[in-house]
Amino acid sequence: KCDGDTAGLQGRNLPLPMWSEHAVLRLMEFPPLPENHQIAIIDYLTLELLALVRSEPEQSVAQKVETYLREHLDEELSLDQLAAHFGRSRSAFLRDCLKEWSAPPMTVLARMRVQRAKELLQRPELTISQVGYQIGFVQLSSFSHFFKKHTGVSPRDYRQQSEWLL
Repeated sequence: KCDGDTAGLQGRNLPLPMWSEHAVLRLMEFPPLPENHQIAIIDYLTLELLALVRSEPEQSVAQKVETYLREHLDEELSLDQLAAHFGRSRSAFLRDCLKEWSAPPMTVLARMRVQRAKELLQRPELTISQVGYQIGFVQLSSFSHFFKKHTGVSPRDYRQQSEWLL
């Protein structure tokens, strides 16, 4: 941790968490500058950091949720868990997702799971149970019911149909 003199930084609204500890320590190796030079440098760096931050588009809540869902397809997820994870109330979370997707997040999750299951079912080395497990189903019967509900065919039938196409 940096235990150096930070008097020139007090009262300044700097995005210091963006600075790496290494960079701060390297800056402290230089001889002290007059206070007016410190302020000028800090102002310049702050403007550069703000320009950099503003140039990167901020992901919407729904985009962050979509990334999270893709990374956690194999877990049991609920609307309340997702809202809590993203620090939103249930209603605000649902509203944000509906605005971007025109569908509730649990419907989007189901679509993602079906898509991933279809991809995995084309890999003959995986059993149907393994495919179900990889998208969050412990019981084969639950996975089969879910898949048939969303596709109209059982996972076994889907696999056989996709073998004909390959």
